[in-house]
Amino acid sequence: MGLKIWMKSPNTEVDEAFLKHTLTALNRSFNSFANGYEGIGPNCEFHQIQELSGIDLSPFRMFNLAPYNEYYVEYRLESAITEEEKQQFRQEEQDELENNWVHIDKLEHTINALRAVFKEDDVLDKVDYKVLTKSYFKFGAKNIRYNIEEDFQLIIKFIQHLRANGISKIAFYIA
Repeated sequence: MGLKIWMKSPNTEVDEAFLKHTLTALNRSFNSFANGYEGIGPNCEFHQIQELSGIDLSPFRMFNLAPYNEYYVEYRLESAITEEEKQQFRQEEQDELENNWVHIDKLEHTINALRAVFKEDDVLDKVDYKVLTKSYFKFGAKNIRYNIEEDFQLIIKFIQHLRANGISKIAFYIA
């Protein structure tokens, strides 16, 4: 099973409407790409591609971990021993809800810039692959079940859904 990476907006009703028609998380390879630094360090594919392409990839690192699950919130509040711990959790939750978002236009611009870069093999040829393979970044590669373009398409589809609903912020979360 493992953890999956999902997208969300500040409006859970809009998110749920999207998920009714698209019950799909982003590929685990996207998670490895966006969070490569955590497991590999500064020489992960994410940082190499960012450096080689000159594109700021920080929008892909915008994780908003505030849970959708009200039971988790209740559990955290009940497990807090002191009123100070409860207040600290509430503040962390509020900070998470207010911060850690990226504007949909910025994310879309980053995706389009990367699409242009990934069509040129010279950048991908220079990457020292640690976890992912070059095939994940190749568009239209034959016999490749999944690649980053499919993740980009899903993200763009979600961005269009958010735009149609007047929402301008997006984040990723892991569940």
